[in-house]
Amino acid sequence: EWPPPRQRLHHTRLQVISLHHLPTRRESRPKLSAAHHKYVPELSGLASPPDPSGVVSPSICVELHAVAGYCLVTSALPPPKDATSRVCLEPVVNNGLNARFGTMVPNHKSKSPPLHLLASEPEVTVLR
Repeated sequence: EWPPPRQRLHHTRLQVISLHHLPTRRESRPKLSAAHHKYVPELSGLASPPDPSGVVSPSICVELHAVAGYCLVTSALPPPKDATSRVCLEPVVNNGLNARFGTMVPNHKSKSPPLHLLASEPEVTVLR
């Protein structure tokens, strides 16, 4: 029987701290020097400048996908009974250029707790 029954789950703690220089809505940053551009230039698209009126409010979702076994993402240990394999953090309103999520950032108001990733078979579990 695979995967074999497990008495303990693998635990990883993930703290999302910040995101920097996220593109605004309808902004495109083609990579004209990429290797594929020489062969298929249409993959790079056209450059479009940032839209100053398009301030974004980014949020992050963390998901685990187990090829086999059991996995879940939670912000509390022990995990609640309704814990799932996906957790979305609250959006950082109107700050897409320098969004701060974590409690590890000094003098920051966000109370975003660390996420706990649990998997019975971490070798065949994908973090997305």
